Amino acid sequence: MIQRKVGFEITPTCIRMAILDGKKNPPQVLALLKREITPESDIGATLLEMLEQPPRFSDHFCTALAWHKCFVRTLHFPFKDKNKIEAAARIELESRVPSDISEHIIASTPATREEEGFASISVAVPDTHIAETLAPLDQARIPVQLLGLSPFTEADGILSRHQDALLVKVHAGQFVLCSIVDGAISAYKNCRGIPTDATALAQRIEQEAALIWRSNNIEAQPLFLMGEHITPELETQVQQRGHELLRLPLTLEEKPLDPEFLPVCALAMAREERSFNLRQGKFTLKGGWSSIKKHLYVGGTLLLLSAIITGATAITTYRHKVEQVDAYKEQMNRVFRETLPDTNVIVDIPRQIQAQLEQLKQRAALLGVGDSASPLTALREVSRLAPEDITLDIKRFRYADDSLDISGDTTDFDSVNRLGERLRQSPLFASVRIFDAKMGLEGSKVSFRLQINISTAGGSQ
Repeated sequence: MIQRKVGFEITPTCIRMAILDGKKNPPQVLALLKREITPESDIGATLLEMLEQPPRFSDHFCTALAWHKCFVRTLHFPFKDKNKIEAAARIELESRVPSDISEHIIASTPATREEEGFASISVAVPDTHIAETLAPLDQARIPVQLLGLSPFTEADGILSRHQDALLVKVHAGQFVLCSIVDGAISAYKNCRGIPTDATALAQRIEQEAALIWRSNNIEAQPLFLMGEHITPELETQVQQRGHELLRLPLTLEEKPLDPEFLPVCALAMAREERSFNLRQGKFTLKGGWSSIKKHLYVGGTLLLLSAIITGATAITTYRHKVEQVDAYKEQMNRVFRETLPDTNVIVDIPRQIQAQLEQLKQRAALLGVGDSASPLTALREVSRLAPEDITLDIKRFRYADDSLDISGDTTDFDSVNRLGERLRQSPLFASVRIFDAKMGLEGSKVSFRLQINISTAGGSQ
């Protein structure tokens, strides 16, 4: 979405407007507009017609008042705190201007360091002048966020591109100079009378520039010319006098901007924190705050509704899960009673059922139920594999730790070997070793002992 930055000026004969896309760097010029007006013209309606669509929430509007009805002074302070300067500026101005400024709005630029303390440019603008300018704009609901004073607001717009320059504005009956030093507004001059001849105007610009530099101890600076009186012939004559000219890196349809639109382009690029804003006190932008409050109310209402819906959904889900848990508990209790009717409930039912299952598994293992090896399974396997034509008398059958120890008597050594060979064929037995075999004292029996390791994979039943 385009963030429109709109700079406009209202003169007795016309309205000029520049619309820039503030998201681009440098800003992209979207339109340069000019409309002729008369004292009877509807200023607000003309501005809305030039915009082609109602102002949007993200739009930023800026305009500037002419200097001729205002008091401008450079004040010196031992501090640079903005709040302190604003509090002291009115007192200082009252002692320096030849008029009552009780019905004036006071504004000051950010303080700049000097050799002894700090300096700030302060202005006193009549309330009536501000009210006359804002009346048609507020009536048309055009939210002017920044109301500045020429040429300081224009200087603020170009200083982001040029940190050291002398702004020369010859435009709409104004001939004003403003010096930018190290990215801050330093000196200014309001000149009287505008020569109509290009040569005379070039000479006058050179004289006034030299005067402002000399009186403020500033070295010669490049010039930034703007206004309807700036022509190619004038620029050429100024350059022939040895002055460097600066321009804004802006174009419209790949063509350089006409100098008469440079003031409104600079206004569109101005920022409040680097200059001053006359929209304060009773002239604070209430419509903008009302619009913000409206958006906040709508957003807050939507957020509250979302929270209510989310909370209701969570509560409903929780209740449903609680009901499911209660149903499962009741079902488990019923199954427990049906399966183990003689057992008392000591702990929770799931753990008690698990304990009963473990006991059943242990009993099943002893009885050889299932695929796992057991004493009964091993005895059955020995009985199945023992040769039928030999006589065996098992004296000892010990099953422990996956091992089997068998002791007994048979008729001869060959029978012992045959028994061992047959047992080795069982997948249940991992290994079969004849640990001992010897003839008895009477010579009719052979005593033997077998050690068998049980396979963990199990065997046939």
